[in-house]
Amino acid sequence: CRSGDSSSGGRGKIDTVDHERSRFKIRRLTASQDQSSKDGAKLTSLPWAAAAFHAFYRDDGPRPARKLNAALVSIVNQLCNAVPGLDRKLAEIKDTTRLQSMGARTLFRTVIAEPCKALRPERVAYLVVVLDALDAVPEYSRGELSQLVNAWAEEAPPWLRLLVTTRTMGPGK
Repeated sequence: CRSGDSSSGGRGKIDTVDHERSRFKIRRLTASQDQSSKDGAKLTSLPWAAAAFHAFYRDDGPRPARKLNAALVSIVNQLCNAVPGLDRKLAEIKDTTRLQSMGARTLFRTVIAEPCKALRPERVAYLVVVLDALDAVPEYSRGELSQLVNAWAEEAPPWLRLLVTTRTMGPGK
């Protein structure tokens, strides 16, 4: 492991770590830093908290293409416990029958991004959602997975962060 290439672009210190030919960017926010959100609101330096977790498995049943939507449903249910008022915002969604046929990005926007924009977590500056084992998502669903991760980065409120994990496979695996 080698640490280096530290920079700060107004978004906290970024350390780049080279490990077995893979590059990981790790954002570290020190306890003394105050960060401003995209909407200009001041975020205090309170701790991060894990709000939701979903692990993908290679054998997730006969319809693996719906894994992403199932993950989002699981995540939003967990977020209702962590974000005061989210359950009331979700109750305002009029046409819930349409949710089952939405793609992952649209479902994310409808049940997580938009409802959470008007809310704030209590006692923490950031809530973290963990998506574990992205490598278990079938190859034909990875484009939709990529769109979901991009949508999270672009559309989620600044206090709702995403942490994804995956493992790399060696040659021939």
